[in-house]
Amino acid sequence: MPVQTLLSLLGVVIGAIATYAVTALSERARWRREQNARWDGQRLTAYAEYAHAAKNLITAIVNLPYGRRLFEGYENAGQEAPETTVADLRAAEAERTARWEAVLLLAGDRGVQAGREWHQSIFVLQTIVVAEGGQDEWNTAIEAVSRGRRAFYEAARADLGMPASRTPEVFEWQIGKYLRPRTPQSSER
Repeated sequence: MPVQTLLSLLGVVIGAIATYAVTALSERARWRREQNARWDGQRLTAYAEYAHAAKNLITAIVNLPYGRRLFEGYENAGQEAPETTVADLRAAEAERTARWEAVLLLAGDRGVQAGREWHQSIFVLQTIVVAEGGQDEWNTAIEAVSRGRRAFYEAARADLGMPASRTPEVFEWQIGKYLRPRTPQSSER
């Protein structure tokens, strides 16, 4: 076989291999982009549904009879709601727990950690209401829930590749504006 024919054949083989490699890499990159978009949508849903369930649990806690007495400004804020029963509280906690599983499966480490801290602060709030704790404990717990919510939303946005908010207070729990002032003797402790 003449050298010219071998060189032509070698050129065709090299061209075919190069075409295959470029096509395979392009398809692989496209598949990854599609998978990332798919999982980003699932993560967004998981974060949003968990946040909604957590907020429903908080609302249930605030509307327990003792919580309503601690949070006197709540009624004056135009957010009157019926009192929560123990069954309502259990249902809200069950929903939060169910939604948490999706966050555990889909969220990044920072999102999971922030979610854990948020629901731990909610549990403290619930414990204060059930144990009929004091006003200062309540205020501290409300502030912790607000910080936990903000950290959760910031982690979720980072995990989804969204820019951070320039004003982190947008994620603060607005109901915190209605806290009773701390008593002077308790703030010295």
